[in-house]
Amino acid sequence: MATRSFAGILSLFLIFLGSGAMATEFPALSALRAEGALVSALAVRLGENRVLATSEPERPLSPASVTKLYTAAAALETWGPEHRFSTYLYVRGPLRNGQLDGDLVLRGGGDPALTEDKLRFLAEEAARLGLREVTGGLVVDDSRFGPLDCNVKDRCEAEAGTINSYDAPISAVGVNFSNVAVLVVPGEKPGDPARVALDPTELPSLALEAKVKTVARGGQLFVGRVTRGDRDILQVTGSINVDRGPVRVWRSIANASLHTGELFLHFLTRAGITVKGETQVESTVSGVGEPLADVEGQPLWQTLHDMQRFSNNVIADAMALSLLAEREDAPVPLTIAAAGGNLQSYGQEISTNSSLPSSRASELTLFDGSGLIPENRVSARDLVALLAHIYDRYALFPSFLGSLVVPEFAAGRSLRRTRDPDWLQRLAVKSGGLGEPVSVVTLAGYLRLPDGSWCAFATLVNGTPKRRSVSRAKVFEAIRKDLARLPAAQ
Repeated sequence: MATRSFAGILSLFLIFLGSGAMATEFPALSALRAEGALVSALAVRLGENRVLATSEPERPLSPASVTKLYTAAAALETWGPEHRFSTYLYVRGPLRNGQLDGDLVLRGGGDPALTEDKLRFLAEEAARLGLREVTGGLVVDDSRFGPLDCNVKDRCEAEAGTINSYDAPISAVGVNFSNVAVLVVPGEKPGDPARVALDPTELPSLALEAKVKTVARGGQLFVGRVTRGDRDILQVTGSINVDRGPVRVWRSIANASLHTGELFLHFLTRAGITVKGETQVESTVSGVGEPLADVEGQPLWQTLHDMQRFSNNVIADAMALSLLAEREDAPVPLTIAAAGGNLQSYGQEISTNSSLPSSRASELTLFDGSGLIPENRVSARDLVALLAHIYDRYALFPSFLGSLVVPEFAAGRSLRRTRDPDWLQRLAVKSGGLGEPVSVVTLAGYLRLPDGSWCAFATLVNGTPKRRSVSRAKVFEAIRKDLARLPAAQ
């Protein structure tokens, strides 16, 4: 007991010493403890790693989507900002005079941002190279990741149906983030039925059930997806305002690889290529064939920006799986949990080697790369150590910083609820949030100080069984007040 007390005193002394006797608390965040919340927070002036403010910085809490900071950092250190994932087209069998006597293979390279435009390009490239007829079938090869079990409650429930887009399954060849779009166009006048269609086209595994009317005002759409057997059924009801333009609504699908294959077959047909056999999915390598064409995705820095700005879980978990697949000792089959464990090792090494004050070993625990798993555990010190580590990687820091969100330009409103110009313009952050089993509100990133130097900060607030829900707006306002009080910010 005496040893533990001494360690605690030593930790406080080190934090005090490292701060240059200027470290303060996070008073507004700390006040949330009186309401039953758990808090971990730390702010450090970079370059000298001087602690500016601290509040239980080594307490591990659920980070939610702030987990994506580890995915982004590891991806940049592994591949660099200009890396591009590719999707490949192979032929199994002889190709003579435009006829392939065998199967056409669409092989996923794990591109987490594969779009239908890339599939269309690949189909048109195959036609340009002279392919006209495939006597066999279309094989969708998703063996880079293999078959993946749903890893979290939201994704498991979405196998039967959903009203969301974020809970999509992961595939090495998933297109449009494993989502499908429904297009709703209002009628000419109130009372007319709206036009509802699948975008870009109907497919064998997709069906549409729609009944939407046009109204003068107060329209509200309801879009859900249910899965019956091998078919995903998009159900669209409600109303749409007559003066509203076309509305495109995205929903996750149950069978991402099959959907990609059917959509690619559609583009092959449009390009003048006939496939006589069936479309099927292969999740284990069984002879790739000879290469015919390939298409590159967007550069990594742009994919990371999309991942952070829209907190895209499909990008994050697919990228975490690709990071794991790069390792020689990668497990077979891959799992999202193992991909999270790989990121955990990466983060623990950074925390262990950090010069930030510490009184104990990091308890960082990650089960995925997206933050959907509520059992993930990260402390404010872990996150600041990561932010400081990437700040010191001069060639990578600009791309990492550019992937983060400046509140003034945030896609959602939660970061823009204040008129404080310092909050809106001096921060570059990743936020996170969960609602179950308790609320989680997190924010981490960089603050540009008035003298031009940088501060890295991390704040995690978790609810408890006694206080399950903590207001996101209230937490962000507390963070804003506390950052404004930092010694270097005055």
